[in-house]
Amino acid sequence: MTGQLSKINEANPDAIIVFGASPGPEIINKNARQLGIKAPLYIFRPDSVKKYIELAGPAAEGATLITDKLSVFEAIPNGDYQYKQRRAYLAAYKDAYGNYPSSAGGYVYDSFLIITEALKATGGAAGEKVRDYVEHITDFAGIIGTYTMSPKDHNGVFSVYETAVVKGGTVVLVK
Repeated sequence: MTGQLSKINEANPDAIIVFGASPGPEIINKNARQLGIKAPLYIFRPDSVKKYIELAGPAAEGATLITDKLSVFEAIPNGDYQYKQRRAYLAAYKDAYGNYPSSAGGYVYDSFLIITEALKATGGAAGEKVRDYVEHITDFAGIIGTYTMSPKDHNGVFSVYETAVVKGGTVVLVK
């Protein structure tokens, strides 16, 4: 990535925004710091904040991460409305697999909860009945965020992101 980053740096950017899956953002972060690039790095949705910090090493220091609450769980205040649910999920996952999940696992878990609720509500129906039920879910509290679906919005969750800065090998939420 050093070739691309060198060209970016020649343009004297105000910031560098990185989208990607591991290990891409970590490599970009390390290469940018090795090249002495001073522009702040904004990393959008690293797969796992812990893994990101581990792989980027000291180069991660000062990077701004835009990610879901599950990935920055330890920095979320325990008064957060989904704190207990997230803590239980993370503990169960760590007990079963010895490490913390990526946020992708959280989305899969939420999807499973949503489809389970739809199947229960429709008496185990399939096809259109399940789809219709899911398309009208509102305020469904998952571990990634709260979902409100519609026939035009099958994602349903947008206000899940937190902004955090890597400081001292951990994350601190930006308020």
